[in-house]
Amino acid sequence: ISVHDADIQVLFDELRDQIIDNINIGDLKDLHSLTINCKRCPNLGNGNLPIGNLVDPDVIFVTDRSLEDWPLDFLNILSEAGLSVSRSALTFAIRCNSNTVEETVLKNCSNYLYSEIQMLTPKLIIPLGSVASSLFLDSIKVSENHGTIFWSGPWAIMPVYSLGYLAKRENADKEII
Repeated sequence: ISVHDADIQVLFDELRDQIIDNINIGDLKDLHSLTINCKRCPNLGNGNLPIGNLVDPDVIFVTDRSLEDWPLDFLNILSEAGLSVSRSALTFAIRCNSNTVEETVLKNCSNYLYSEIQMLTPKLIIPLGSVASSLFLDSIKVSENHGTIFWSGPWAIMPVYSLGYLAKRENADKEII
C-alpha cells in the first residue's frame, strides 16, 4: 500500500489531537507542589511560583527569574500603566534559586512553565526580555520586535523589554507594552 506524505501528516495530526484531548494535565496546585519539590538543579530553594490571577488570566507575563520585591514592583508598574492586575498573572521561566541563566536550568524549568500556561489558558503571553522570549520564539531580538504579536500554536506571544532594561529608562511605565 502506498501512503502519501499528506495522508501521513493527517494521521499524525489526528493522533496528536486525540492524545491532547485525553491528557489530564491535573491541578495547578499539584503542578506547583512538583515545582517546589523539584530536584533537577543544584541551587534549589523555594520555587518561584506565579502571582496574580491564577484562575483565568487574560495575560500572563513571563520573566526569567524572581528577585526579592520584584513581583510587587511589577504589579505596581502594571497598575501605573493602566493594566488590570486582576486579569493578569506573573510567572517565571526559572523556578529555582539559580543565580545564572543557563540553558540546562531553563530546560529543567520550562516544562513547569508550559504546563502552567496550558492550565491557565491566557489570551496573551508576554515574555519580558530575551531570556523569557527565547522559550517561546526562536532567535528573536526583543529590541527589534518589542510589542509585536507572534503566534506559536494557539498562543499569542508578545515579547517586550525586560524590567531590568526598563528600570534604566525614563518613562518605563509607558514602554512596558
